[in-house]
Amino acid sequence: MEQRIEKVVEAFTSNGRKMIGPLDISRDWWFNDIILMEFVWKPVGKKLYLTLLIDPLEIKKGVVWAISLSFSMPEQKDHKSISEIVLNDVNKINLGNFVKTINGMIL
Repeated sequence: MEQRIEKVVEAFTSNGRKMIGPLDISRDWWFNDIILMEFVWKPVGKKLYLTLLIDPLEIKKGVVWAISLSFSMPEQKDHKSISEIVLNDVNKINLGNFVKTINGMIL
């Protein structure tokens, strides 16, 4: 897993979530993978999907440029996400505050 993606996953696991792992689904042109996480704090078992989005300019290479977050399994490209984080911003923002904002959306 790419280092910036690992940092985002680690930020969530440090704040009440556990990584279940990548979903066993066939990929589509717009995403590389979907990582499932679950709350271990209240509300226990609430799911969070981290969709690794492919750069539209690098489709053939499958370069991941952002992570889309949602509380339901993304079925198609125009799926409504609760937030996105561009990988180039991972080292520029406070990931702890970002995760607390996401976690606060379901409490």
